[in-house]
Amino acid sequence: MGIAVAFLIPERPSLGPAQAHVDRWLAALADQLDSIAAELESDQRELSPAEKHRWIATSRALGALATEGRSHYAAALESLHFNPRARRVADKLVTLDRQLRWLGRLTIQIRAISYTIDQLYDRPNLSPRLPRKDLVELIRGLAAMLRHRRAGIDVEAESRAVEHRLVAAIDELTGGANDARAVLESLSLLGRLDQLRKEIASDPTKMQADIEAAEFDTSP
Repeated sequence: MGIAVAFLIPERPSLGPAQAHVDRWLAALADQLDSIAAELESDQRELSPAEKHRWIATSRALGALATEGRSHYAAALESLHFNPRARRVADKLVTLDRQLRWLGRLTIQIRAISYTIDQLYDRPNLSPRLPRKDLVELIRGLAAMLRHRRAGIDVEAESRAVEHRLVAAIDELTGGANDARAVLESLSLLGRLDQLRKEIASDPTKMQADIEAAEFDTSP
């Protein structure tokens, strides 16, 4: 009898694995930023052209999180198809989808930042105009925002503080610099950091459908 009831009334789909993955993914993104900041502070030796910073390996590994997120979502969605009574779970599934897409965008941006910093810092014949200590401060501020988002803490005030530091860095860079190319490279990096700040502070549950259509990027 128990078997028949279970067959006729399927168990409500569980979103537990997917929701746990969201938490792990957020932690991994914050860890990536922290690892960049820590290496910039502790290891300032000049790298050979073929050598990469240690954070590049962890940046590449972030792509697997997007793949795993899609797998968890697909499993939850499939179970929902066989359980039309689970309307409450269906609503949560929409929110989960938006969270995963938000994390996908964060991952793309953090990986781009990882590669940009790797190319600009500790390289022969390159002198980035953005001081290392200022870059470290900005990265740590973004990592703290991610950790607070993970803990459910509002980050609006932190976002404004990071924005003020970004504006100050831009003002410092554009104050009569002679090397226009070096300034442009640093401004490009600051632009990426600012875009990441805005994304972290955004609400993934209220994104428009056209924004949500962005695909995860798992390329190296």
